[in-house]
Amino acid sequence: MKNARTFTFDVIVRETADGRVTMSSKGGPWLRLARKMTKNGQATLTCNGSQFAGYGGSYDVGYHSLNYTVTEIV
Repeated sequence: MKNARTFTFDVIVRETADGRVTMSSKGGPWLRLARKMTKNGQATLTCNGSQFAGYGGSYDVGYHSLNYTVTEIV
């Protein structure tokens, strides 16, 4: 029996005071790929938690970090 492979990554999310949300270019593509794999039944996606990462140049922009684990379905 094969062992399931896992991959853990962080996504930095930027939120503005008017409600706009954008993902970082570093973790965003991994999250999109993981969601696609989950939709196709190839993997499971688990959010391990989030953490406040700080404010931008003013209090109108805030950042938080989300930690995800993708597990391959064998």
